[in-house]
Amino acid sequence: MLRDSIGVLEDRLFGTVFFGIGLLFVANLFAAAAVAGAIVRATSVLSDVGVSNEMYFFAREVVYAFMNVFAIKMAGVFMGAACVIAMRTAIFPRWIALIGYACSLALLLVIWGWLWITMLFPLWTLMVSV
Repeated sequence: MLRDSIGVLEDRLFGTVFFGIGLLFVANLFAAAAVAGAIVRATSVLSDVGVSNEMYFFAREVVYAFMNVFAIKMAGVFMGAACVIAMRTAIFPRWIALIGYACSLALLLVIWGWLWITMLFPLWTLMVSV
């Protein structure tokens, strides 16, 4: 729907950024699921031996990094690209784009330790959709 609203004003660079970020986000989901699935499988297969605390801790931290660091950065880049397109084409109000820029900057700068930052992207998406 976004592409239909933009029409001929679409910049192909930002379309490529959207596509690339979407692919990277899906790759992050798959990687996190693979690591989480591997630790679950290792726990069930090695039930008599058990999984070491170090292996469990490492797998948990890798999944956390994929989902709460890398995916959040990609959401920030996606929001930034969407706001650039919105400012150029006026597909939604300017104030929403400015809020999107601020949220994008927050997602890109906050690195670790504030879990509520993950709610910025869905809330901004909801605001744009309404």
